[in-house]
Amino acid sequence: PTVLDAAGVRLPKPEETWTVDELKKAKYNSKALSAIHSSVTKKTFELIQGCETAKEAWDLLQLHFEGTQKVHNSRKDMLATRFENLKMEEYESISDFSSKLKSLSQEVVTLGKRYNDTKLVKKFLRCLPAKFMAYKSALNVSHNTEELSFGEVVGMLHAHEMELESATGDIIPGEGILLESDDEDPVSLLARRFDRALRKVEQGQSKRRFRLIKKPPEADIAKMYEVQCYECKGFGHFKTECPSVKIREIRCWPYPAGVCEQSEAKQTKLYAY
Repeated sequence: PTVLDAAGVRLPKPEETWTVDELKKAKYNSKALSAIHSSVTKKTFELIQGCETAKEAWDLLQLHFEGTQKVHNSRKDMLATRFENLKMEEYESISDFSSKLKSLSQEVVTLGKRYNDTKLVKKFLRCLPAKFMAYKSALNVSHNTEELSFGEVVGMLHAHEMELESATGDIIPGEGILLESDDEDPVSLLARRFDRALRKVEQGQSKRRFRLIKKPPEADIAKMYEVQCYECKGFGHFKTECPSVKIREIRCWPYPAGVCEQSEAKQTKLYAY
């Protein structure tokens, strides 16, 4: 506590003149200042070792770590950008990515902003890699994701990830058919069926493309060698495909048909002579 002297200058009040209320406040201040001193590192303690009140030390620490309001808003915008750009890599596990997302959301809380479970769930599902797309589609069909908590979604996807890694299920010997477990998660079962149907469609498309580019059978090739051309008397092609006819058409192209035929007749007689 302080008092004003005769000149109007504020000076510390002598301790023997403190009131009961001032003694209690001084006691609380000492406890709070001691708690702050014991909670900071040695380097941080050097910043506040000259503070006489807990309020003064607290304000100094707040300014040092959080900065001014302008810095506060800049950090908030930076964390919001990191949150929107955050993506799950193919090699990351559900546990690692969910921890990263939750940690970032908790960091935003210290700046006075909070992401609810609905926003976290939507962000989490939006960042899933391709191997979880079938399960994501099944989850959207079987549940209302806006009513699920972030922990529930993480738990369901973590269980599905373990199923993918361990490849659970019994296989019928000699047939390669995967039996579905009776106690399997309905969403996992739906995702498994969806993935199986998608593979069948892709296999069907591959077979159709293969049939389109398939070569003619050997029997058809053998029959082609039995065909005789009426122009050159050769085998393996028709008259319309005969090279002799095509060469003659190219030679006669600039001239009328009659002129070309007369020229060919003269050449034939000349060769015969």
